[in-house]
Amino acid sequence: MKNLSLRTANSSDIQKLVILINQAYRTNDSASWTSEEGIVAGARINEQQLLHFLAQKNVRLFVADVKDNPQQALLGCIGLTFQQDTVEIGTFCVASSW
Repeated sequence: MKNLSLRTANSSDIQKLVILINQAYRTNDSASWTSEEGIVAGARINEQQLLHFLAQKNVRLFVADVKDNPQQALLGCIGLTFQQDTVEIGTFCVASSW
């Protein structure tokens, strides 16, 4: 898709990221392969936790969205946590509508 954009998340993405991540991990939707709803109760993440995550120097969170349409919901995200000799992949989700 030509209009798909992958970029580093920023503070203006926080609310949309909270919605995306909680939808992917806490919604019992047949299209969501990451749902933990039957295992863990409550929200997967909140704004404070996400701000703390993004403030870490060894963390990069990337988001996918549509270029030139900042009002649209985020399509996905992936977080990378860099350790001394490894990289941990986490906070990985895609909007179930995609």
